[in-house]
Amino acid sequence: MNSEIIKRLINLGLRGLSMGSKFVLVIFLAKYLSVEDIGLYGLIIATVSFSVVLLGGEIYTYSQREMLSVDKSQWFWVIQQQSIATLMLYFIVLPLQLVIFYNNWLPKSLLPIYVLLLISEHIAQEINRILITMQKQLIASIILFFRLGAWCWVVIILFLYNESYRQIDTVLWLWLTGSVMSIFIGVTFVVNELPSLSFNKVDKTWIKKGYSVAFKFFCATLCYRAIMTSDRYIIEYVGGKDMLAVYVVYVSIAMAINSVLVPTVFSFVYPKLVANYKQGKFSEYRGNLKELIKSVVIIGGGVAVLIGVFAPFVFEWTDKVILLENIHLLWLLLLMSFLYSVSMVPHYVLYAKGLDKKILYSHFFSLLFFTVGCLVAMKSTNVNIVLYSLIGSMVCLCATKAWFAFSNKLEN
Repeated sequence: MNSEIIKRLINLGLRGLSMGSKFVLVIFLAKYLSVEDIGLYGLIIATVSFSVVLLGGEIYTYSQREMLSVDKSQWFWVIQQQSIATLMLYFIVLPLQLVIFYNNWLPKSLLPIYVLLLISEHIAQEINRILITMQKQLIASIILFFRLGAWCWVVIILFLYNESYRQIDTVLWLWLTGSVMSIFIGVTFVVNELPSLSFNKVDKTWIKKGYSVAFKFFCATLCYRAIMTSDRYIIEYVGGKDMLAVYVVYVSIAMAINSVLVPTVFSFVYPKLVANYKQGKFSEYRGNLKELIKSVVIIGGGVAVLIGVFAPFVFEWTDKVILLENIHLLWLLLLMSFLYSVSMVPHYVLYAKGLDKKILYSHFFSLLFFTVGCLVAMKSTNVNIVLYSLIGSMVCLCATKAWFAFSNKLEN
């Protein structure tokens, strides 16, 4: 069997184990935590994810492109400049997090663990991206399992062992433990791949260009994260805490589609897609593009169907009737998640062609569509309208990216 196929199968197994662990954890949370705690957990996840974007400034979008275009001997230099650029953002973004707790969007008692989670999640995420850029996808998936999956089983064991552990603090502190472990393991592998660890002077020109290039991606990602963060708060406003809990469980499961596609498809194909386009190897580039489209449709669609079919049987075990009564919302979220994954195909094409502004425009139009829909939902107090707005925003994202990506000639 081809070694590339073996790697993908192992990657799929690890990702499946990671996402399976998250799936089981979500089900256990649905069964053993209160409705309020389930909703709070969803708000914390969404807010941390949004703030990670602010913290990193999407500098990685520039540094990854640089690492792919330079010799291996210069990798540490690129990582060093990225780290300095990111550290500067830390001094700005971290103090701003106090606004979240000052306005009581999250309980003040969670401030310490929230800050620790935010920093550790960002560092762990950047390490994973560096390993993928180094073409070490398998190692990245192993580390990702520690970050996403391993700690989930510890939570589950503790939940079963003693009722006193059945609280959100248990989940958050073990999440932090998994994130920190992934950092230590990841740093070890990254250092081993670097031929030199000699420190250089700060390159202000590189950092300025990095900020300039990343800003467009930062705004684009912020638009998407704004959608996937505000949705929880809007659902709570429109449908109440019970509906927020249902939504948190459903969306956590639905987003597994993209989580499976990242290590099995995107992380393998997109570095080749970008490199072949940059090197003018358009025949190979077309082959990469066809492989990307086919894989997303087959794997992404397959995962969506499997989740939709088997989820009701799992929800029965939780003894929470509300999860079964609103199962149609899960199918809507699966469609939304699949459409987002499809949008990543033209996204990588635009990335390869350097059409960064087009990515920003696409995400802005998507956010605009979602905002209008949510305003309608908030006036009508209809949760379904929020879901339809999500789906519409993803259709908008797919259509605009596809138009920008494929309306020009290949060489443009």
